[in-house]
Amino acid sequence: MEVSRYLRKYGIIFLFLAVFVFMFVIYSMDIIEVKLVHPSEAITVLRRLNREQPDRTDFRTFFRSGSVSETTACNWCLRPNQQPLCNYTDLNTGESWFCFKPKNLSCNTRITHFMAGVKKNLKANEEKLFQSGVNLKVSIQASGPAAVTVLPNKKDLKEFNLYRNNKFGPLMALDLANDIMMTFRGHGPPIISVTIIPVAQMHYVANELDGLTGGTNTVVVVSVWAHFCPFPIQMYIRRIQDIRRAVVRLLDRAPGTLVIIRTANLRALSLDVALLHSDWYALHFDKVLKAMFKGLNVHLVDAWEMSLAHHVPHEVHPLPPVVTNMIDVLLSYICPQKGG
Repeated sequence: MEVSRYLRKYGIIFLFLAVFVFMFVIYSMDIIEVKLVHPSEAITVLRRLNREQPDRTDFRTFFRSGSVSETTACNWCLRPNQQPLCNYTDLNTGESWFCFKPKNLSCNTRITHFMAGVKKNLKANEEKLFQSGVNLKVSIQASGPAAVTVLPNKKDLKEFNLYRNNKFGPLMALDLANDIMMTFRGHGPPIISVTIIPVAQMHYVANELDGLTGGTNTVVVVSVWAHFCPFPIQMYIRRIQDIRRAVVRLLDRAPGTLVIIRTANLRALSLDVALLHSDWYALHFDKVLKAMFKGLNVHLVDAWEMSLAHHVPHEVHPLPPVVTNMIDVLLSYICPQKGG
């Protein structure tokens, strides 16, 4: 399988690298910047955490019926104890999600979902491997000339702004003059956020795709990666396989549908963020995502390359110049220029 070949190839490379570096080409400043993201010892720690501690993110669900309420721990896998489980595995996709059953309430009384905390689970002296300004995203000075000449890009299209008032949706924006409706919805668990999210609003992407009619007037944009970084990559592979199958079904019944995949991007790292969301994790997920959709009639907005190459600081939610580039590429797929 192509994904497996990617993992074997890059796993071996990272295991033997003395340092882990990214090349950052900054177009607008015409400078080449090289950064040490992690030393190899830190990579060993990150690999161990995802393999041995898949439940290190503490998710909770609030249950309520009348005046009785209770909060219990939830995750895609839970360590066994004497408390019974509520099984919320999705019947269509097979995606698993469990909560410890409330003592005085039934499993069908869950109301909201949120993240309660994170367990670091570091061994002695491992924290020093993740020091900002020392060995975590540290610039490496050039030993020679560091200038490049980059030609300016042509403008495709004018951008427009969509306003929203909450994070996970569902959201909708209308352009009545041009008969355009845009909707947004966050994906199903895991959702890593202290924001309280109604359980009823957490829908799996594959199920949403199966509910679309599709057609030449339909554009679908999928972005799934950031919330999966603290978990074993097998969980992410399964989720992307589910989405891929749903995309295939959508394109079979409505071949004119435009499907666009938005990739992972780099982000700012501190000790706490790196242990859960290191760019090293995201790089693996990005390669899985691209390999999984290779050969399908879908288009790519390569946020990884855009954030890698731009001079603005890395952020999980990219800064406006990077977002502008992503919108330009997105609109170029939706409204391609005619002729030369």
